[in-house]
Amino acid sequence: MGLFASQRSGARRSQRDRRDADDSNPRRRGLIYLVAGTVTVCAGVVLSVHAMYRQVRRHPDFHVDPLAVELVEVPTWVPNELESELQHDHGLPPKPLSIFTPEVERALAERYAANPWVAGVEAVRRVYPGQIEIELELRRPAALIVLGDGQAVPIDKMGVRLPDLPLEDPRLRSLWLPQIQGVLVPPPAVGRPWKDRAVREGVALVEAVRPHYLKFLSRTVRFTAIDVSNVGGRVKPFDSELAFLTSDRVLVEWGRSPASPQPDPLTFEEKLRRLRNVLVEFPGLNGILRVKLDDSPGPSVVAAGTARNR
Repeated sequence: MGLFASQRSGARRSQRDRRDADDSNPRRRGLIYLVAGTVTVCAGVVLSVHAMYRQVRRHPDFHVDPLAVELVEVPTWVPNELESELQHDHGLPPKPLSIFTPEVERALAERYAANPWVAGVEAVRRVYPGQIEIELELRRPAALIVLGDGQAVPIDKMGVRLPDLPLEDPRLRSLWLPQIQGVLVPPPAVGRPWKDRAVREGVALVEAVRPHYLKFLSRTVRFTAIDVSNVGGRVKPFDSELAFLTSDRVLVEWGRSPASPQPDPLTFEEKLRRLRNVLVEFPGLNGILRVKLDDSPGPSVVAAGTARNR
């Protein structure tokens, strides 16, 4: 046992000697000091940055006033009243909010996405120091559905019911909003699509005709309404399913909608060509009672006291 005790004592002295030698090594001591100093500096920097961040968050220049939420790229057709409504529908608290508040973009995007006028939120951007820009895809009114009580309900191109419009607003005059007549299905809630084939096919035809109407047709004739009562041939199976009405009550029988599940013997372009030819011969459709653009039986142009095949 004496031998083992002596060996253990010698091992302890050897380890102590090595530690003393390491501690006396200047390079090792320098490295330890360098690491310790670096850790201290980094901790100080982190604490300083955190303190500065807290100060910046509290600084008034980086507070978002609710009035500093700005809608960008608003379409020209949007009425002043609607633009103001959207501008203030951000849901932010009345007191200023730090622009560094987490999740501010998501909160604003969710708020606007729930608005029935909004088809999609394109972007929410923080503009430092204290402004937020919001870019929205708005539902443009496409037509007005006339209910049994005479109320005109606006819808978009997808048949989604929109809130009431200030139709007297001058900005809306740039739009073509024909009335859709003959709808039998009751209206849905605002922001929900009209679940009616007649509405879908009627507004699809309106949207297909729109660029041509605004470009040249409106110069000679005014389409004020579209009758969808015979969609699917539910009233008269062999008659035109859709028909436009002009301001002078001329009936322009179009045939089927581009959205119809049934094929149409004539293409959209062929019907448009026929309509242009009729307007060249009868500007404004003066003296005309009815124009047929489809291939159903009967004369293609019915004038007062005459009937012509084209």
